[in-house]
Amino acid sequence: MSARCYQIILESVSKTPKPSFNDLKDKLTEAGFELSPRTLQRYLEYIRNKFGFDVRYNKAKNYYYLDE
Repeated sequence: MSARCYQIILESVSKTPKPSFNDLKDKLTEAGFELSPRTLQRYLEYIRNKFGFDVRYNKAKNYYYLDE
């Protein structure tokens, strides 16, 4: 796991309006990372535990957001 990967996820969630899984996957793929739904779950758990940022998923509207 790379710090760059976490940075991309956090930037996408905070700067992109309502990014979906596919939006995050596209951003990470452009940077050379592969992403599956389970891998994203692990990344988000790591971000929450290591950095204290809680990235949530709105299932009804299919997007991720930073819970402040």
